[in-house]
Amino acid sequence: MTSVEAEVAVSYWDGDEFFPLIKIEPGVFYTRDYITENSFDIPIRVAFGLKVQKDVHLVLGFSADYFQEIPIFPVAGFNWQINDKLNLRAVFPEPRFSYTPNDSVEFFLAGQYAGGTYRNGPTNDTRTNEALLEYTEIRTGTGINYTVKKGVSIEATAGWTFQREFNYFRIGPDIKTRGSPYIRLETTIHFF
Repeated sequence: MTSVEAEVAVSYWDGDEFFPLIKIEPGVFYTRDYITENSFDIPIRVAFGLKVQKDVHLVLGFSADYFQEIPIFPVAGFNWQINDKLNLRAVFPEPRFSYTPNDSVEFFLAGQYAGGTYRNGPTNDTRTNEALLEYTEIRTGTGINYTVKKGVSIEATAGWTFQREFNYFRIGPDIKTRGSPYIRLETTIHFF
């Protein structure tokens, strides 16, 4: 499963108010070595926060993806800034509890309901030939985020994946696997 995509996100936080977030990820999502005209997709996420108390924001929104079995999926929860070092972001599908000892380092416990939908290439099996494959996983882990300088950060996470599912939901088989450990390394660069 491979994806080549751009991520365009717009959000605004002024310290007191959270303004809407829109994230658009146009790209090609495919399996093996086959990119076809049907591999192009544009997943979208829209979310906004409402201040309900001084340090608590309610977060509501949705993600939309025509390729997925459930094309509109909810994003919901709350963000509680417990104090200047502790934060609880109980927002499905990616909850996170973090401790920030200084401006550069964040330690966290996180959960994630992750995945994506990919266009399968040509196969000899009519059930999977150019079918949509929805991949999902449920995992939890712990990690560290280090801000190298303003706009550049590196994040490392290690944990356990409880379930992986490969679902050819429109016509083919649904395959579930056992749990396994995972390691994730991510670099983020903000240009604006």
